[in-house]
Amino acid sequence: MRWLTATAALVIVCAAGPARIGAASDHFAALAVSLTGANGGQTARIDIGIDEWSTEADRDRFALVGERDGMAAVVTALQDARRIGYLRVGTQLGNEITFARETPEPDGGRHILIVLARMLGAAELRWGSLTDDYPFTVVDVHLRGGSGAGRITVGAKVTFRRGEDGIHVDPFSAAYIALRDLRATP
Repeated sequence: MRWLTATAALVIVCAAGPARIGAASDHFAALAVSLTGANGGQTARIDIGIDEWSTEADRDRFALVGERDGMAAVVTALQDARRIGYLRVGTQLGNEITFARETPEPDGGRHILIVLARMLGAAELRWGSLTDDYPFTVVDVHLRGGSGAGRITVGAKVTFRRGEDGIHVDPFSAAYIALRDLRATP
C-alpha cells in the first residue's frame, strides 16, 4: 500500500504541471524501485533534466522565507520560482524543478539535491491528513564517474539552511523510492 501511495503521489507530482521538456545541460536517467507495499516490487523509469543549478543565493532565499514565514511560504516560493529543470516519471509530462543544488563530494563525486513542492491530493486537503504537513518531495542523488544511486522521498518536511549546502529532511515515513542504475546521459 505504501508503494501505491508513494507512486500515486509521485505521479501526481509529475503530472501536476506540464514542464517544457527541452535540451537540458545535465540529464540523468534511473530506474525507480520500491519494494514496499501490497504489490511487492514496483519500478518506473525516471528522467531528470537540469538546465541550470540553484545558487547559494537561491538556497539562502528559500531559507529566509522559511525562517520568516514558515514552511507553507516555502512551498509557495518553490511553486512560484523560475523553472530550471524537469523530473519525469515514465511517459508522464513531467514536473518543473525550481530548486536543484549540485555540490562536490570529498571523493570527487557529485551530490545532487532536488526539492519539489508536492501536490496534495483532494482527500489529504479535505480531511486534514497528517501528510499535508509533509508538502515536499526530495530527490537525493550521489554520482561518481557518471553513475550512481539515490532516493526519492515523497512526503517530507524540509528546512533550508542559510550558508549550508545541506537541508534538513524530515520524512513522513521511513519508506522511500530507491534510484538504481542512475546514469548521467547525453
